[in-house]
Amino acid sequence: MAPRGSKPDDPFVEDDWGPETDAQGNSDEMPDATVDPDRAAFLKPWHLEQRQGTFELTGASGATEYSDVVLHLKVGRKAYRLGLRTFDPAYAALVKKYGKKRTEWKGTLRYKIMPHKGKPDGFVAVRPA
Repeated sequence: MAPRGSKPDDPFVEDDWGPETDAQGNSDEMPDATVDPDRAAFLKPWHLEQRQGTFELTGASGATEYSDVVLHLKVGRKAYRLGLRTFDPAYAALVKKYGKKRTEWKGTLRYKIMPHKGKPDGFVAVRPA
């Protein structure tokens, strides 16, 4: 038994452990900002002047954290991206029209701004033209 008032011998000091991290090994510090002016923004309803119309599909790319497929669009002179999930009816319609080859995904799309959860400007729905 240790004498009263003594501290257990701790061979480690804080420097031995490095920066503080959580259970997943993430540091408490925030990462540096990454600004890429060439990266197109994701298309939102407020980017469109009309509630329905057409825009150009210029290509498609692979998955992101929130999307299974990312469409590359040209709205007027501006480039945008639009994420889709494979269970989305728009994705099924696009596969039917353009096929499975990513390089073939070019053409005109129809769009419509759809309400969602009580908001009239919920999301942008697309279908092949």
